[in-house]
Amino acid sequence: MKRNFVIAMICFALAAPVLFSAGPVLEGKLLFGIGHFGARYLYHAYLTIGLVTDAWAGNAKSPGDTKQIVQHTAVFLKASIQYFNELKDFALSAEDRQYILDMNSACRDLLGQAESFLKYVDKRQDGDRQAFSRYRESAWAKIAKLNGLE
Repeated sequence: MKRNFVIAMICFALAAPVLFSAGPVLEGKLLFGIGHFGARYLYHAYLTIGLVTDAWAGNAKSPGDTKQIVQHTAVFLKASIQYFNELKDFALSAEDRQYILDMNSACRDLLGQAESFLKYVDKRQDGDRQAFSRYRESAWAKIAKLNGLE
């Protein structure tokens, strides 16, 4: 038992310089991956809400099916907002922190768009339709910037 512990400690001591010197590189790649996939996720959430609500407006999708898809998307967006809130508390560069805050802001706009649509389907209030459009425009401006589509 002692022998295995000693061997493990020697292996760790030999590997430590390699493991710890790769830290900043790995951290940078992980942050890049989070930003890359996060921005693409927001783009696809935007498309999902837009395509499904357009299909509903054109009577190609039932209100029940449309609401279900938008509700599921809203659940994912809420989880993402929570994740972004937790992530921004880590020791990040100012640039990385701002990117996460921007993704979170776009995510909140998408959630506002989804919730406005769900209210509109139920009550047909013009204010909900207008809120949907405002959130949609705001979300697109942020998502386009995050994805370099400006």
